[in-house]
Amino acid sequence: MPVTFFPPDATGKHLPDFSTLLIKGSYHSSAAIHLCLSRLKNAPDAKALLLTPSRHAFVHALQELDDDWLTLFAGYGRVAALSSRIEVHYPPTPIHLAFFLSTLRKSSCPEEGNLPGLQNVYLNLPRLIVLHELSSYFSESEAT
Repeated sequence: MPVTFFPPDATGKHLPDFSTLLIKGSYHSSAAIHLCLSRLKNAPDAKALLLTPSRHAFVHALQELDDDWLTLFAGYGRVAALSSRIEVHYPPTPIHLAFFLSTLRKSSCPEEGNLPGLQNVYLNLPRLIVLHELSSYFSESEAT
């Protein structure tokens, strides 16, 4: 199934098949969400992780863009089901990001994923991990 940064059938532009992908450049604010949705479309039990450094900046950018397709479809039917399988986390610093990623692991037993304090343990590892706005972790203005 084609993976894209855009709503279904919006541009006909699809990404090549990948296991690891680095995107350099500017894209619209909802591109990461469309990437997750399109990757999960044919994976019924899969999840996607979207990691971005600032909840405020991410939400503000989405509101500024006002993606009509997401507004119309994200809360309904199949798209809502896909959206519910995208976990968004906001590690604010490079140290938090490194810690989050280093604790991410697959569960050895089904009960383990339900234990308090083990939020990064999954029965099945995410099908996609998106490191959104990764460069902001290393810019002078964001350094702490």
